[in-house]
Amino acid sequence: MAVALAFSTGMVFANLPVAQAAEPKDLPVGVLGPLSGPVAFAGKTVENAVTLAAEDCNEAGGVKIAGEVYKIKLISYDTKYAVQSALRAAERLIFNDKVKYIIGALSLDTQGFQGVTERNKVIIMPLGGSIFADPKKPYSFRITGLVDAKYVGLYGYIKKTMPEFKTVSFINPDNPVGEAYSGFSRKAAEPLGFKVLDSEFVALGGGDFTPVLTKLLAKKPDIIDLGATGGGSDSALIIKQSRELGFKGQLVAAVGLQSRTVMEVVGPQGMEGVIETGFTPDDPALSPEFKKLAGRYVDRFPKLPFIDLTSEAYDSSLAFFKFLNGQDTLDPTVLKDRFADYVWSGIYGKTYFGGEKTFGIKRQKVQPLYLSRWKDGKPVIFATTDAPVP
Repeated sequence: MAVALAFSTGMVFANLPVAQAAEPKDLPVGVLGPLSGPVAFAGKTVENAVTLAAEDCNEAGGVKIAGEVYKIKLISYDTKYAVQSALRAAERLIFNDKVKYIIGALSLDTQGFQGVTERNKVIIMPLGGSIFADPKKPYSFRITGLVDAKYVGLYGYIKKTMPEFKTVSFINPDNPVGEAYSGFSRKAAEPLGFKVLDSEFVALGGGDFTPVLTKLLAKKPDIIDLGATGGGSDSALIIKQSRELGFKGQLVAAVGLQSRTVMEVVGPQGMEGVIETGFTPDDPALSPEFKKLAGRYVDRFPKLPFIDLTSEAYDSSLAFFKFLNGQDTLDPTVLKDRFADYVWSGIYGKTYFGGEKTFGIKRQKVQPLYLSRWKDGKPVIFATTDAPVP
């Protein structure tokens, strides 16, 4: 039967007297993501976050399932952010390592291996791509905030508190992800009365966005939405070059920016007032548990940013391990339906899976959304809003 457990990193999972405890067995859990290449920072921060969650679980005694005590054993492979590499890595986990649960992977990774995980009844928890929530794919649980919901929360708050902003232009990468983000933005903004002036697409990595920005700024938008240009140097350059061209309006990002990168490129003056869904680990608005995790992560992995993916991967991984504790089976065909009904109080607050109306199946993680505004060189949380996924 399903078990609803309180969420606390100090919770004892197995809680067995030492004299009675048998030697724990290993419970293999796969971790997939890009550990090399241009988005390696994302794969590595997810791998590190899952590592911390597994350590918390194991140090608390592991998990007790059907009378047996298990310690989480992570097995990690590099997807290289390429479809075929991701497929080979997943096949290795499934057929060689006998893994039944996989955490991590971004959109392109999951696109490569979701077919084989579903066919082999392996529970996966990817951090990208809303297309992966599907009634025909019941073993897939998306554990990052839904971009659609982030945009709804973002534009809803702007409409409510900043009525002077009435027009918006979008800028996105010239790829399928950018096209999807443009659609998300438009779907959120137009029903609220915002007039969309333009939607431009750019090649990432080029460095010079001034021609597109000049065309976009000629229409005098109140808001420029950075879309899926990412949290790295491209979005930083777009911000910098738009400021250099004289844009004094509101810049928004529904995807959290990498503080270190944008500060190096743009500087505090150029970033002042930018609104995003990200945060800094020391923000006083974060819960004590959240700040404790952030401090621990930064101390342990000082060369990697603590970003949304970090906290979302940790929160969901630890929740899954705690969900497993007390179950009467390891069978994913049974656990998938129980996990869909699991509710936990994590570092974000009340968290659960939604999406029945949106996707036809309850497989999208739902959690509160933080909105931040850049002030004196860092993003500061100024609002927490709902980001429901019906």
